[in-house]
Order: sequence, then structure tokens, then C-alpha cells
Amino acid sequence: MAERLAVRGERLTSGRRAVVRLLGRADGPLAAAEIHRLLESVPLSSIYRTLTVLHEAGVVAPHHTSGVTRYEIADWLAGHHHHVVCGECGAVSDVVLPDDLEASLEIVVEAVSSQSGFLHDGHSLEVEGTCPACQ
Repeated sequence: MAERLAVRGERLTSGRRAVVRLLGRADGPLAAAEIHRLLESVPLSSIYRTLTVLHEAGVVAPHHTSGVTRYEIADWLAGHHHHVVCGECGAVSDVVLPDDLEASLEIVVEAVSSQSGFLHDGHSLEVEGTCPACQ
């Protein structure tokens, strides 16, 4: 991670390290405001700048849901997974599929890609609905 930042002329500062650590512990992607609430000592402007730098270095990945951009650790660091998104409260949670379901999903992705002439290099799945707390 530090190497990816160094290539871009950036350092792994304590603030950036705190954001990465927080995202690594989170149950799903977090918005900048949520990160700020959890890391009160880091100014919101620094969080936005940190997220931009980490995204450009490929350390975090943005997810756009319900008009809000949330960030999480990139798959190369955290492992491949998918999301469930609550349409009521906006909560986003990570879901790791068992190997057999992931293989089935890959078959669907291949079929969609083939049908559309699209050369895919990955996939993600977001299931939208209502979380247990909002039901």
C-alpha cells in the first residue's frame, strides 16, 4: 500500500493510515461523513482528500449507491466480495459468496459479456432491499 502511494509521490500519513484501518474494520463501504463521525480528530476536508489520494492509488474503491459515494478497501487488499444495500436506511454490508455461488455468478457475467460483445475484467453484485433493522 505504501508503495502504491509512493509511486504517486504520496506518503502513508497517520490520517491516511487511520482511514485505511477504519475501512478495513468496517462491515461495508462508508461515506466520508461516516468516516468523519468515527474519526473525529481528522478534519472532513482531510478525509475527502485522503479518499481521493487512496482511490487514485487503487487502495480504496468507491461505490455509488442512493446518491452517496461510499468507500471500501480495494479487492486486491480485502478480497473479492459483494454488497447488500438497504433502500430505507442506506446501510451497505459486505457479502462473501460461497465458491459454488461465485462460480455461478461468473457464468452469468460471462454470458452477459458475450451477448453484449463486452470484454469484462471483473464484476460486483449489489443486492438492493430492506435490511433486518428496517423491516
